[in-house]
Amino acid sequence: MTFARWVFGIAGVYGLLILTPMYFLEDRISLDQPPSITHPEYYYGFVGVAIAWQVAFLVISRDPVRYRLMMIPAIIEKGNYVIASWPSFRPDTSRRSSWVIRWAISSWEHCSSSPSSARPRALNTDAAQPSNHLGVSLRAASVLVLGIASGCAPSNWAASALLHPPRRPIVAQPAGAVDVVRFQGDGVALQGWRFGATGVPRGTIIFLHGVADNRSSGIGVAQRFVARGFDVIAYDSRANGESSGDACTYGYYEKRDLSRVIDTVATRPIVLLGHSLGAAVALQAASEDDRVTAVIGAETFSDLRTIARERAPFILSQASLNRAFARAEALARFKVDEVSPVSAAGRIRVPVLLIHGGADRETPADHSRRVFAALTGPKRLIIVPNAGHNGSLSGEIWSEIENWIDRVVSKAPPPIPRAAPPTDRPASHAVRADSSRRSPFPRVSRPRPQA
Repeated sequence: MTFARWVFGIAGVYGLLILTPMYFLEDRISLDQPPSITHPEYYYGFVGVAIAWQVAFLVISRDPVRYRLMMIPAIIEKGNYVIASWPSFRPDTSRRSSWVIRWAISSWEHCSSSPSSARPRALNTDAAQPSNHLGVSLRAASVLVLGIASGCAPSNWAASALLHPPRRPIVAQPAGAVDVVRFQGDGVALQGWRFGATGVPRGTIIFLHGVADNRSSGIGVAQRFVARGFDVIAYDSRANGESSGDACTYGYYEKRDLSRVIDTVATRPIVLLGHSLGAAVALQAASEDDRVTAVIGAETFSDLRTIARERAPFILSQASLNRAFARAEALARFKVDEVSPVSAAGRIRVPVLLIHGGADRETPADHSRRVFAALTGPKRLIIVPNAGHNGSLSGEIWSEIENWIDRVVSKAPPPIPRAAPPTDRPASHAVRADSSRRSPFPRVSRPRPQA
């Protein structure tokens, strides 16, 4: 069994040396080997499982006789890894392997600096290839272990995961007449749709999607309320879908974007209908924009710091999470503690309907309960039994929403009819002269599908 002890021991050490730097390499892999990583939680989950196997190899090497039943699956795992990683050992990729280790060392130097002054370091890809690979590898491994132990690596990727949710592509298109519009947000371009009401419009509903989602999730909402006499707007939030923007700030800048969208709305009253992140944005916007008539928020979080703590992986200590928040604030130039629907709730005077799934484990219903308790105006809370996240807006709940909106709209001032935009509006908001019905929304043509 001496041979087995050496084989599994070397395999475990080698695997840890190769895999551990991957905790630093998500952004670099996305840049150098497109397409980018769209689900960082899967990426880090894969790396974590692979590292766990390397630890298992070390355990086997301690007592191969005792752990002999683990040998077969361990050998299969290592064989799969060799097959998958074989291309990286080709001559044309040997140069890439050398900078991976050097970049891991520079990452440690980078993340050990303060978040406010940290700047990305350029890779020296023209440097000579190290002659002593084992020595460099051992140095990198020791640096990486120290980095992970101190929470540097987790705080870095936690900040990245917070600010850069994966972009979900538009996979569904609305049927029937719809205007493709582009709104000018607060320094970003927001891609969206405008659906015209059937008959005389009773008002406008603005749909706000959740994180890592896009406007296509509002197609069903639009179809439902267009038939009930409402104009409906659905747009991609910044850093989501087809809208521009590099960072999601969970309402800090998104509420300003929403205010710019409301600037283009000519049919009142205005009802905001948001889900998850969208609900949080709607609540924060309603506390500052008196043009909002009512808010419907499904599965909102109460504040960013609390929900991030609840959703953070167990390997993140409180100190690591605090560093991640500090880094995210420096990179996106926002304040985490100011992203707080529960604080905004005390300033909202319009009617608010909150909906939450009783079995929601991603964003527990206590978040909506806290927001509900802080509201001082007309309010209602519906807890949907046995509904998880993304499951509360279904079935009979829609009848409740429709009836609630009807009551709110009936008490609101008469709808303001559509009107042409002011003459001093930028040219990008001009209305097409050949439009059958004048619209204040910027319009761009949508490419026709190829046969």
